[in-house]
This record gives sequence, structure tokens and C-alpha cells, in this order.
Amino acid sequence: MHSPRAMVLPLGPGAVARMLALVRRAAEGSDAGARYLVSGPLRIDLWQREATLDTEPLPLTGTEFRLLVCLMEADGQVVPSSRLISRVWGWAGAHDGLNTLRIGIARLRKKLGDDTRAPRFVISMRGAGYRFGGRVTELAAREEERRNDHSGDLLLAERLARRCEELAEAPDARSAASQVVRSLIHEGTLDAVGLHLIEGDSLRLIAHHGFSAAWEQAARELRLADSGFAAVQTFVADEPLQLRRFTAKAKYARTAELARVEFPGTYLFVPMRSGSEVVGVMGCHRHSSEPFGPLSITYLKAVASLCGVCLTARRTSPLSAESVPSSRDS
Repeated sequence: MHSPRAMVLPLGPGAVARMLALVRRAAEGSDAGARYLVSGPLRIDLWQREATLDTEPLPLTGTEFRLLVCLMEADGQVVPSSRLISRVWGWAGAHDGLNTLRIGIARLRKKLGDDTRAPRFVISMRGAGYRFGGRVTELAAREEERRNDHSGDLLLAERLARRCEELAEAPDARSAASQVVRSLIHEGTLDAVGLHLIEGDSLRLIAHHGFSAAWEQAARELRLADSGFAAVQTFVADEPLQLRRFTAKAKYARTAELARVEFPGTYLFVPMRSGSEVVGVMGCHRHSSEPFGPLSITYLKAVASLCGVCLTARRTSPLSAESVPSSRDS
């Protein structure tokens, strides 16, 4: 068995690119062996992320494309609303998810030319979810059809490789954490981010960037017994959790209080793992109400996992609440 440190250091750009390609396919819900999904006049190109209807291009947004792919891949089976919300928007437990899904379905139907009273493609199953109305055929591409343009993958691979280098080069856990959160802001992925590691019965803040001093004071220690924190739920459930539009009766009241200290927008909480254990949580914030998409969530999950392995391997002493690295002024 390799030590946690040995798991991190050998990750070079080539290995990161391969890992990212695999997790991206999982995030997009596409089978690696198929390129096209075809149902009558409707044709989806999974590699080029294009759709045509009666040979005419369909101007689908990224969200609409993912929604259509999720339905077509189920091949006539009912897809629960909760699964669509999780797969397409990356949310878990968001109260406004159903309304967002309905809006997304309505927009998709309009572009497909579906009659809402007798839809041909997207069929609503009351109280259960939605299903695709036609028979779907998966077609593989010939090897020579493969394109070499993977600029999106390469960009994220380069970013992920740099995060690996930062973690490997840092002299200690706090320095590594501080460098990673700073980079996530500077590269434009997030507006604010905080890293919490487990210590005893609490999640302790080890580094943050972009949040205020008031937030830092309130978020220094999150007790696992306090279910009002979304970060605690993420840690316990070992699942990403995306939230926005906090109200007075929000499910995660303590997180809602912290959100009101900062800015409105979208919050994403991602578990940090080391081996089979969850060792912390990475809290991410965007000022925009635009949700995090599957590809962004996949990238942040990869960064969180790298942080979890490296930070726990490098941590040699208990975390102190006296000095939490923050680069909000840099």
C-alpha cells in the first residue's frame, strides 16, 4: 500500500489529463463507446455537443443539451426529477430545483417543437419525473472520425496539474491550502472559497480566500453535531451540495446566516477525501446566481480530492484556531 503522500506526488500533467477525461465523461453522462444518440429526426453528437432536428441545427444551451442527453440515455425509462436536477445542475437538496427543472423542460420542448398537450419527445410523468418519448439508438463513431480538439479538457487539465504542483511544492499543510484557494480565485473559477479539515468532532477552517473577516470568525469551527451547516451535511453524506436563494426558513439555517454575512449567489460544498475517508469540505461561492455546471463540479471535486490526500498527509500537528491563512487582500 502506498502512503497518502506517494499518491499525490507522481501525478504529472499526462496522468491528470487522463483522469480529467474520465471524470468529464462521467459528469456529462456520456458513454465512452458511443458518439451519437438518434431518435427518428433527432440526432445528438455527444463529442461535439451538437444536436440536429430534421438535419437542422438545434440552438441548445449547455443546460438544455445535458437535459436532453439525460432523457435520451434512459431510452424510454422514467427519469426521476431529483436525478435530473442532480445530473444536469449538480444540485442536491435545493428547494428551488423543481421549478428550475420545469423551466428547463419548457424551454427544451419549445426548441424541439413539442406540443405541450401531446409531446413527441419530452413526456411528463406526473409525480415521478420525465421520460423520452421515442426509441433511441446509440451509434459508435469510426476511429477516423475522432477530432483532436480537446481544448476544454486541456485547459482544465493544465489547471489541475498546476494544483498538483502547488500541493507538492508547499512546505506544509497551511501553505498548501492557502496557495490552492488563492489560485482558484485568480483563475476565475470562484469568487470565494474555504477549506475545512476534520479535527475531533468539528470541521476547522484551515484556509480561505475571498470571504470577509466576519465570515472567517463565524466559520472557524463547525461542529458535526450542528446539522444547520451545509458543510456538515456534505461531510456526513459524502456528496456535493449546491445551494442558493437562502430564505428565513432555509434548511441549513446556520449556512444561511453565514451567507447573509457575505454576498448572495450560489454556494457549492464538496467533500475532501483521503483514501476511503472524508477528511474535510471545500466550500465554494460565486456571486452570480448561475448554478455550477457538471464540468465545474467535476473539476472542483478533483481539486478537493487532491487537497484531502495531500493536506492530511502533510498535517503533523492539530490545527490552531488562532491563525487561519487568508489571501483576500492579495
